Amino acid sequence: MSIASGSYEILPLLDVTMALDVSNNSVANKANVQVWGRNGSNAQKWTLTSQSGYWTIIDAETGKSLDVAGGTQAKGTNVQLYTSNGSTAQRWAITETGTQAVNGTSYPVVSIGAFGASTYVLDVAGGKTDLKTNIQIWTSNGSAAQRFVLVPTEWLATLAAKTDTDHSLMVLPTPSSGSCGTTVGTVKTGAVAIGSGTVYPCWVGRATTVQLRYRTRRRTAGGAMGAWSNWKSIADGATTWDGWGTPGQSNCTATASGGRLWSSNGVAVDNSSTYDRTDVEFSVREWTSGWMSGAAAHGDALTWTVVTARAVSISDIDMAIAPDGLAVSWTSNATTSGNAIVAKAAPFDTLNTTGAAAGSSIVPMWQLVKSVASGDSVKLTVTLTTPDGITASRTETITLSYESGHSSGLTLSATVSGTTATVTASNAAARLWLVIPRGHGTRFVEVAGSSPWVIAPPLGVQWKLYAATSAGTWSSVVQTFNAIHDSGYHVTSQDLSRDLAVYHNTGEPPEFSPSFSRSTSSHEVLGRERQLNSLGPSTTASWTLKGVLHGQTLDSGIELADWAAHAGHVYFRGPNGFWAQALVTGAEVDLSKHAIGIASVSISFDEEVW
Repeated sequence: MSIASGSYEILPLLDVTMALDVSNNSVANKANVQVWGRNGSNAQKWTLTSQSGYWTIIDAETGKSLDVAGGTQAKGTNVQLYTSNGSTAQRWAITETGTQAVNGTSYPVVSIGAFGASTYVLDVAGGKTDLKTNIQIWTSNGSAAQRFVLVPTEWLATLAAKTDTDHSLMVLPTPSSGSCGTTVGTVKTGAVAIGSGTVYPCWVGRATTVQLRYRTRRRTAGGAMGAWSNWKSIADGATTWDGWGTPGQSNCTATASGGRLWSSNGVAVDNSSTYDRTDVEFSVREWTSGWMSGAAAHGDALTWTVVTARAVSISDIDMAIAPDGLAVSWTSNATTSGNAIVAKAAPFDTLNTTGAAAGSSIVPMWQLVKSVASGDSVKLTVTLTTPDGITASRTETITLSYESGHSSGLTLSATVSGTTATVTASNAAARLWLVIPRGHGTRFVEVAGSSPWVIAPPLGVQWKLYAATSAGTWSSVVQTFNAIHDSGYHVTSQDLSRDLAVYHNTGEPPEFSPSFSRSTSSHEVLGRERQLNSLGPSTTASWTLKGVLHGQTLDSGIELADWAAHAGHVYFRGPNGFWAQALVTGAEVDLSKHAIGIASVSISFDEEVW
């Protein structure tokens, strides 16, 4: 094994985890040379250059020479750094004596003689390898303390303070924005869905001469993620030099495409059978052969991780009527749990849930925007996203039916008296919802308690009830009632716990003069037929409503005022208007009549759009 001029680490054969080191990375003349743990810094890198009959050993950081202090030819003389001057104190004889494996690769073992001869040689003081052990010269005796391993290396091109102006300063910029593609020139972002194929690294950088390495980790299908492999060279997969490739030369010539630099070498992944995910970590750094008087050097590295996982698909979706909503089910080939499921269809707002590759979830009744019945046709779209970020979607037109166990026989009956209705179900275990019309659909509001229910339904409009039971076998029914009561105006809270019925039975209608404003435009509504949310989310509406207050028997007129002021969310409809929802922001009650259950009420609303 011949020794070539180049950049090396000089490791003591006594312990190859240590290296010859310039104490404190000093740049001064007479800086001491010692033993220190390998750390890859320039303070441990030396340029060996063959001259006529001898070698020079130059420090990477300063360009100064390895020097025998004072040129004294005696055992124990210290070894230091000193400005290069061509003297015999800076001339060395290098003789190969064997080889030594470091991290699985064999490198030359040498004796380094001072003054270009072999009488006195480089020596680790006392044969020790403690941190800061001194380097000296000593009479040649062939011991391990006088043997060193030469490991080729590169310099890290950095801006360090230097006093030697003969050496150029060059900083190699760090690349940025690493990503990948399944073909060169086509960038992939996020997780990459791939069964088996090749992933090509790309990054934003300046130089096309680089060193690039990679490592991988894989996950057993449905199991745990494995450990990272050793770093490998992008050129040939070799693990030597921590995957950077042979020091002093590039292992990847990048080509530009789409504003990025690409490696023509990629990494093969296989997520098709045993494994369902492979992570690939890339690390790239710029490289040059023209730093510090022609030495090989590299810049800092950019490291990024690419997630590749098995592509997923959804093989089946379905939806059925359940006792408390709609049951959405799905089946996919995903091998992960905790998948994000998003279901969209006309009868309900978007469903967001998590589950396994196959599963189901209930869309609660309050999310439905219309009553559903067996035989209804619904366009359903289900999107599944795995925790790895891989997405699949499927759309089908579903003909709704009841879940298994459904049986007929559930019936409802209702009687209206004054401002309340009593609703009875044929099955005592049934649940009841009031179906409230609104501008872009309906709202299902569950009625608390059990059959029979006493509720204050919306008066002056056709209204619906939906009931279902889940006791053993179950049934569901939708029933419509016409509960017209005078020419009144009814307000009820969202949870049906507070109710106001405001109307005149003397023939005088309630005062209801809403004005709408949006931006700088004003819209007067005379017929009371425009739903409040028709003008968009920036619309506000307010009006005054006067009439007779009814609802429940209270102990005093003061309680009436408090009750009106805390009505909260309300549904409302004028005699000729549409349903909408509003939020009560203030209320005034005229208690001049001081009659329990009778008062003049004025309520202001601000619209809540939903």
